[in-house]
Amino acid sequence: MQADADAPAVAREPRRRAWLVPLALLALCVLTWFLKDWVQAPRTVSGHGDIAQRYTLARNLAAGRGLFLDYVPTWLGQVDELRVSGAGYWMPFPSWIGALGILATGDDSFPAAQSAMILLSSLLPVLVYLLAREVLRTRGEALLAAALSAVFHAFLFRGAQLGTLGPTAM
Repeated sequence: MQADADAPAVAREPRRRAWLVPLALLALCVLTWFLKDWVQAPRTVSGHGDIAQRYTLARNLAAGRGLFLDYVPTWLGQVDELRVSGAGYWMPFPSWIGALGILATGDDSFPAAQSAMILLSSLLPVLVYLLAREVLRTRGEALLAAALSAVFHAFLFRGAQLGTLGPTAM
């Protein structure tokens, strides 16, 4: 009996209806994917220099040209050659994700590159749930944290772009 009293709260929670948690997490992932896709659908161009550079790198990666830019950015100053590495200043991980979107869809448009980031960042509620479950020790509070992450405005707008917020949050 003493072992039951010392058991953590997670172990004492009833196991009935345990299938509801994965179902709720799936619903939250689908909800956040739908919202991110809806919010980002009108965006057919990057609209920002950093995101445009990551998109250019994603196109070049998908085409097999590597992490190189097709232009000389003004922030470099004088360069030694016209082939400029895009990984020297910006973090290249979002470009790799965008390249996966381009390769998966067979289209090198900006929405195709962004689709992979939307899909990847839609898994955030699962990660938030797992972290919150470890910290808070209850399913209800962990599901609430996951639900909040599914509709949090910063993750709907910036987290779904070809930027660093989506991968950093994950």
